[in-house]
Amino acid sequence: MYGLIHRYLKDHIIDSAGEEVWRSIASELRISPAELISQEVYDDALTFELVEVASRRLGRSVDDCLAAFGRFWIIRVSQDTYRAVMDFTGRDLGTFLKNLDRMHLSVAAVMPKARLPSFTLIEQGSGHFLVQYRSERTGLEPFVGGLLQGLLEWFDLSGKVEHVDSKTNSAEFLITLS
Repeated sequence: MYGLIHRYLKDHIIDSAGEEVWRSIASELRISPAELISQEVYDDALTFELVEVASRRLGRSVDDCLAAFGRFWIIRVSQDTYRAVMDFTGRDLGTFLKNLDRMHLSVAAVMPKARLPSFTLIEQGSGHFLVQYRSERTGLEPFVGGLLQGLLEWFDLSGKVEHVDSKTNSAEFLITLS
């Protein structure tokens, strides 16, 4: 994964637990500032190990940490240099979900080694959205659920996100607005 993930994960840990907790995690994993270079690619194993150690230090499950990080990711990128990309992707949740793969094509242009997931808006009805997520990586469904929850907040909506189905390399999420 790109170092951008590590940088935002570091920011999330600092925001939720403080600088000292981050320093102890970085020390345990021997993570130097070099592992936080946004445009560098690092082995996925480092990312998953970072999440595992953070979950232990924070006293939360890995799934809870991934979900919280997904939500944080949306908040952070919407405040960072990627806000324009998010604005361009869609001004409402349905349009945004339909355009996620197009957004990822734009991201891939500047991050050519990225192994980005794919999203399909399967169904949009009155007050609900059914989204399919596909990725070669496994175990990131809680992160995706957090991303979708963050999108609800980004669009000033309230509701819930449920992981409703999983298959090999894909999962479906139901977003229900309240």
